[in-house]
Amino acid sequence: MHKFMRAIGFSKLADRREEQHLITDIIMNATHRSYTSNGEDTILAEFCEDFAQDIGIAVCGEFDAEEKFTYDYFYPYLRGTGISSYEDVSVERHADKESYAGVCDDIKVGVSLIFYLQNIVPYVKAQTTNMLPVTGTTLTLSGLSISITDRKRRKRQTENTERFHEPQSVNRGGA
Repeated sequence: MHKFMRAIGFSKLADRREEQHLITDIIMNATHRSYTSNGEDTILAEFCEDFAQDIGIAVCGEFDAEEKFTYDYFYPYLRGTGISSYEDVSVERHADKESYAGVCDDIKVGVSLIFYLQNIVPYVKAQTTNMLPVTGTTLTLSGLSISITDRKRRKRQTENTERFHEPQSVNRGGA
């Protein structure tokens, strides 16, 4: 299971069978569908289903020449709403799957931001039609976290440890 699934409320997926059932449901009932050709004999597809406002799961894969869909991967998402940066973004394809990493050198932050590209279908369309590079774009970042639970657990562990190691007063002698 994708480690950030619990960040959007899917912590109780028990096994691969339940995961496959969820993926099939998303493909069949997607709230957003995107398709594009990657310049070969395949059609890239992304099926997104929102489970709350701007929160959901995306299933990415491709259709072959016989129009059979094979999913490559899925991920939970949170769609950002504000502009995070006006700096140019460079994009690189991951070696193992049809997904992309974006890199943005934002001088306000002082570090290079590296992130997964959520809108891969529009990017691949622009790439296959030779419309890249695009300058003057904006970047909207969003993120999911599962560490709040870990932080709470560490706090409880610390409180329990402190409770067991409190100094005990010892009466040594007569009254």
